[in-house]
Amino acid sequence: RFDETVLFRGQNADVLKEEFKTHFRNVSRIMDCVGCDKCRLWGKVQTTGLATALKILFELDEKTLDPHSNANLLQRSEVVALVNTLYRFTESLEAVNNFRKMWSTMNAKDSEDLITKSEQATAEKPHPSPRVGHDCVGSIFEEAQLRLASLFRV
Repeated sequence: RFDETVLFRGQNADVLKEEFKTHFRNVSRIMDCVGCDKCRLWGKVQTTGLATALKILFELDEKTLDPHSNANLLQRSEVVALVNTLYRFTESLEAVNNFRKMWSTMNAKDSEDLITKSEQATAEKPHPSPRVGHDCVGSIFEEAQLRLASLFRV
């Protein structure tokens, strides 16, 4: 069971919380560099949805969560993004469930062949998006990878 009360506790709790927020904002800023408008929009919506969920978990106490005493609890855009992100997570979990069912029905030989083909396909280097350009894509992904890695350092 997830217990959010044990997170961001201790000596450096406030520093950790601020650092986490800063890194999360940086991820949102990186989304501005995505070349495809549709991808950028969905990325921003999902980032806002995750940020809203984290805001509810870590920044609001029980008294503030009461909509009767706090009418301006969340902005409309935050609610829309949160619901949309929850829906996307639900779709993803359903897809994982479907893949597990499909995998369980495969025989051992087909399963090994699929694993081999996947390993061969992922051994190739990824190709940059022709719309964005090679230099920009590399630097964006490298920066995103560094920032995300720093989020999960203990």
